[in-house]
Amino acid sequence: MPEQIFLKQDRLMEKRRLERIERCIFEFFRDRATVQVLTKDIFQSTHEFANSDMVRALEDLEKKWRLLVRHTRQGNDWVTLTPEGAAYAQVNRIEVVDQPTGLPHPPKSATRTTSDKRANDCQFKPIKKGRSFQR
Repeated sequence: MPEQIFLKQDRLMEKRRLERIERCIFEFFRDRATVQVLTKDIFQSTHEFANSDMVRALEDLEKKWRLLVRHTRQGNDWVTLTPEGAAYAQVNRIEVVDQPTGLPHPPKSATRTTSDKRANDCQFKPIKKGRSFQR
């Protein structure tokens, strides 16, 4: 029983820490008054949190809350706020020069459920004898 109490306290502390990091990320966007920044700039903005914690917060904001999108362009990793993310961060949504009109979509693995994955698994059929591969 005491172990369960400690586990709940650890989860609560972790959740609070994640929320603090997420607030820090939104403050970064607000301070810069932009909806798009290099990921490395976010990491370099504070030494209060480990990079692994920052990555966890970015993943949570992207996959769970859909408030930002991470993408790579010309070898650089970028973070772009969605319209909802910009509203939450209180940043006026502005067009970024040389940015495609649509935001990149999150990875398919983030949007697929387990049942979708099983339904789309390849079903291999045995090759009948006497038939060869033709182009």
